[in-house]
Amino acid sequence: MQEILSHTITYKGKLADDQIINSQDIAYSTLGAAKISTSIIHYICTGRVPKGNYAKSYQCVSRPPKPGSYEFVQYIIPVAPAFAENPQGFVLGASFLFQTIWCLLMNTLTKGPNHDIVAIIKAINEGNQARDKAWLEALNIVARERKINTQDGIELLDKHFNDTIPEMAKVNKNNAVNFVQPIGNSCDTVINFFQNGGNVTLGTSEAEMIRSRESDSVGEEIQYECIRITELNLSNGRCILNVLGFDENVPGYIHDPVLRQPSNIYSTALDKHKSLRLTAKPILRDSAVIKLHISNARPL
Repeated sequence: MQEILSHTITYKGKLADDQIINSQDIAYSTLGAAKISTSIIHYICTGRVPKGNYAKSYQCVSRPPKPGSYEFVQYIIPVAPAFAENPQGFVLGASFLFQTIWCLLMNTLTKGPNHDIVAIIKAINEGNQARDKAWLEALNIVARERKINTQDGIELLDKHFNDTIPEMAKVNKNNAVNFVQPIGNSCDTVINFFQNGGNVTLGTSEAEMIRSRESDSVGEEIQYECIRITELNLSNGRCILNVLGFDENVPGYIHDPVLRQPSNIYSTALDKHKSLRLTAKPILRDSAVIKLHISNARPL
């Protein structure tokens, strides 16, 4: 197998901790990851955003999960045997771009707070010993396809990504929805580990943003005074909250691991009508909070 790139996708929480996962969830997630990955490698190699039923030069194949985890390794291989002029350099540069573009796409689709592409590129490759060489090879790939001078350096990638990443995010919206299908049902978190050591982690709030309409956004994690939990589903963490400062009850989603423990702080607060101080990320629509994603709680 002529492997070009690989990345490992790991599912954590809920069923995944017992090394099982809903068959439909994993089918959708694997398909979504494969489509995102093949669109990224097409984008890397041609400089163009793939649209419709585009001609694919690469495909994705997967290895089964390892014992003791629910994860799979996805490999990108050519549809037909093919070799770049400098195979080693191409793989190094393409690996750099592959991780960078995955991060940029997920940041765009989850409406992440950081929209500075240069800062994202620097942050995700910080500490990579091969960064300088990978950076040069990445510039060579982009410059060759876009027919631009590599001396423009980081400004070249900044402009290239600013021009095309929003469109890449748009064409991969449904693929990303499929990719996060297991979150909330079969698992709490999906982590995409790249071969150079970096990763993209998506939890419940990020998954909700990917599934949401364009006007929704996720706010910074802050604290809320919960007067009372009025409803709580211990299986999936969904709840209804009476929160200080809100005219109506607020839907919530608890992804704090302590929820699985007997007589935990949330079930006790429900049974005994106790108030809590919650740490949560709000989901916003037109600046109004429509849901809280709760990571932690303590008694008031």
